[in-house]
Amino acid sequence: MGTIYLVDYYANNLKSHMHEASVTMKLLTTAIAILLIITTHSVTLLIIDFALTLIFIGFSNLPVLRILRWSLYPAFFASFFAISQLPYSLITPLITIFRAVDAALVMLLLINTTPYPQIFFMLSKISRTLGNIAFLTYRFFFIFIEQAEKRFTTLKVRGGLAGGLTRTIKNISHFIGSLFLVFVDISEETYYAMKTRGYSGIISCRPGPWMKINSHDWMPFTLLTFLTLIIIVYWLFGFSGGLI
Repeated sequence: MGTIYLVDYYANNLKSHMHEASVTMKLLTTAIAILLIITTHSVTLLIIDFALTLIFIGFSNLPVLRILRWSLYPAFFASFFAISQLPYSLITPLITIFRAVDAALVMLLLINTTPYPQIFFMLSKISRTLGNIAFLTYRFFFIFIEQAEKRFTTLKVRGGLAGGLTRTIKNISHFIGSLFLVFVDISEETYYAMKTRGYSGIISCRPGPWMKINSHDWMPFTLLTFLTLIIIVYWLFGFSGGLI
């Protein structure tokens, strides 16, 4: 079963207060969470954000382990940048990896509880360019997961992770290079397919109750409240060494 299909299934068929909450409140909560992630320099706060998001994923009736596994893919690429930071600090690489995982986890919570036309319709209201970028990123992220899983499984079956550290690093480099070439081809094919189907940069979605604040918004509002308190605590104590 394809990953994109699973995301669409979770967003459209599962039931929870997070699924029934308004897109407006969920987008606001997501924006605050991303703000926290990109501005904090505290490993402690990033771990708290990570745990908090996982709890709300569980409350949203989503498969926690599967969502967590999906969120770890950005950490794989962030680790290359994190390694380059090791000579300067031991904490900074951890921050880099946690930022990647936390941001992915927050976005996965959003897209697995909200049908994608609603999300990109709202973003297109702010900026058509922003809506297009988000839409294409959404599609390619899950296509990447599927391709990476298939090719990594093939690599292991063929003994690509055996034979010593040098050979393993060499094979993983080939693995990353082949993924890059595959995605160049996929991006071209997707572009022509979308043009053929008449995509003109506009994501259409009928306005409805899903846009308006409702009684189910208490759940994303609770997450928003926790995140706001975390930001306040960080501002009060983070810069003075009160938090790691």
